Amino acid sequence: MSASKLDLVLRLTNEEEKQAALTFQAVQNDYLSAEKDLKQALNYRVEYAKMSEGLRPGTFVLIQIKAARSFLTQIDTLIEHQRAILKSKHAVVETRREQWYLARAKKKSIEALIASRRKSRLLADEKSEQKRLDDLFVTKAAL
Repeated sequence: MSASKLDLVLRLTNEEEKQAALTFQAVQNDYLSAEKDLKQALNYRVEYAKMSEGLRPGTFVLIQIKAARSFLTQIDTLIEHQRAILKSKHAVVETRREQWYLARAKKKSIEALIASRRKSRLLADEKSEQKRLDDLFVTKAAL
């Protein structure tokens, strides 16, 4: 493959790697947001659990206890739902991370191939130049 074709492949691979990195970052941010939502729901649960036990003072204690207990079941449902969401988002994050790593590895291998080809070309040029110099000296010595 010619150098210009390899440069084109490298440019396209760079774009692919950048896109994979951006996608991974977006998915990771989405996961962190879902994780934050779960933590918030867990905090609400702790607060309403205290209310349902009557540990927080209030004027309408009995009404608050009943409301808190009712709301606890809703929070528990929300927490389970949020955990399921978090689990699926984690799977997506891992998939996108792997895609990004693969794109990065592909880019590095193409860069290594280009560097190897350049090195080989430089060595071939040096050998050719050395051969011309040797031929020149042999020709001058023969005269």
